[in-house]
Amino acid sequence: MRSMTVEKAVAWAYCEGLTAGPVHGGGILQSFGPGRIVGGHEAASMVARLWALPDNVFGVLPDPTKLYDEPNPDAVKIHEAVQGLDKLDVTMPEAWCGFEDVELYDCRPAVEAAVRAGVVAMGGKPRRRMSQVICTAAILGLPDLRLDAPERRVQTRANGQPRWFRRVAAVDACGLPYDVELDGYDARAKRPFEGAYQKPYLDPDPVGVLVDRCWAELWRAALDELHEVLAGTLDEIDLLPSALPIRPWEATPARVLPDLVTPRRRQPMRIVRPVAGPLWKGSKRNPENA
Repeated sequence: MRSMTVEKAVAWAYCEGLTAGPVHGGGILQSFGPGRIVGGHEAASMVARLWALPDNVFGVLPDPTKLYDEPNPDAVKIHEAVQGLDKLDVTMPEAWCGFEDVELYDCRPAVEAAVRAGVVAMGGKPRRRMSQVICTAAILGLPDLRLDAPERRVQTRANGQPRWFRRVAAVDACGLPYDVELDGYDARAKRPFEGAYQKPYLDPDPVGVLVDRCWAELWRAALDELHEVLAGTLDEIDLLPSALPIRPWEATPARVLPDLVTPRRRQPMRIVRPVAGPLWKGSKRNPENA
């Protein structure tokens, strides 16, 4: 029996253990075997479809040398547990703390809103299934979660001068009031209108990395669930818990110094087991849901 951390076991399952078995539609032999001689555009189309799509029953690219083999039983158990993650309740707290190592200036509210919109869809549900998050990380690995220190800039005109904006009241065709945003610079007086404002932004934009951090933290939380469900059930693998920190980007060298002046409450992402369900009943880490 070999020892593996849960993240390595999941990566092994989706990169090796589940690649055996035929593809949908009969596999390579049905497409290119005896009695099926094709060429030209038809052959090119078949090859592109066969090799570009992860189309075996587990959703991974099949190994053409293992078309008649059975998938590893431990890998199948891991796959079933990963699919079971979709039954869990995923929560992103309002004060999520993935911004601690970067200064966002007065752009923080806009960045926080953009990150939440990139992770949570309407209705409060995550935009991606947890099984999809796990499989993507297993096959492709985690993206670069480090942040370059952004600079605060303001929108400028073509000549490099700052742009100014203002809001004025207007009335639509039905007589209903609304606000419209106009140019806030008075060209005749050569100065901004009273109450005009500028629009700041961060360069480089940290939103994409922060969205990836959200998914990485959920991925890390899901690893603990997988370890609890699978530990002691595998035949060939002694499953070890993950040694990664709760926030995986903290395991990589930081590009900027952390903010030591303004402490922020650390609120991690949460994955909660439902009250009912034989597979997920009785969470040790969530006794209130047991």
